[in-house]
Amino acid sequence: MSEVGAAVTACGEAARAGAAALASAPAGVIDEALRGMATLLTQATGQVLDANAADVAAGQRAGLGAGLLDRLQLDEDRIAGMAGQIGQLAAVPFPPAEMPVRDLPGGLRLAERRIPVGVIGANYEARPNVTVDIASQLLKSRNAGVLRTGGAALRSAAALFDHVIVPAVAAAGLDPRALQLVRSADRAGGHRTGPPARPDPAGDTAWQRYHHPGSRRRGGQARGPHARARRRWRGAVPGRGR
Repeated sequence: MSEVGAAVTACGEAARAGAAALASAPAGVIDEALRGMATLLTQATGQVLDANAADVAAGQRAGLGAGLLDRLQLDEDRIAGMAGQIGQLAAVPFPPAEMPVRDLPGGLRLAERRIPVGVIGANYEARPNVTVDIASQLLKSRNAGVLRTGGAALRSAAALFDHVIVPAVAAAGLDPRALQLVRSADRAGGHRTGPPARPDPAGDTAWQRYHHPGSRRRGGQARGPHARARRRWRGAVPGRGR
């Protein structure tokens, strides 16, 4: 298995481990995590912009076109807009978990139930704002997820995960393993692969990286009844349908 394949599998296994707790999380806890993301996004603007500047500089050296560079670049206004969108999502009421459809003969009742998929894989182009968009929508729907962005935006995506997404999820009392970023090798920056680690036991806010032990034991194919939920790439390991 390639290094990237092993990293994707490791991220999928880690996300699956955190999926059950996320699926049963109260609405208030989910919205607390989203509001925390919005707050941390504003507070971590400096760290995110520094990482993004490195991505943009690498993209310029690599000869990316003006349109691609524009989509790649973040600034304070764009970050403020991202935070505002997360706040709006947190304010959206959750739909009922079950809605009656109609009564059937024999005293049976037909109802529509909303059940999280489990783990959803998302593969998207090098646009840092999409990292936050997908992570926040997965949280709101109570689905765990594995995200993989283009290498040109990997530094920016990692900064968003390390300083915004994972700390907000953990601070709300949710399992931070539920959301994972595939840190595949980047031509410009040579980033490591693998999911982010849990917070340092001593309370340090920095997030380290670790190699999940399951990455060498399982292949890179999607498993389970929800394999169709993966997006254009192999390796997401969906959670078991509940």
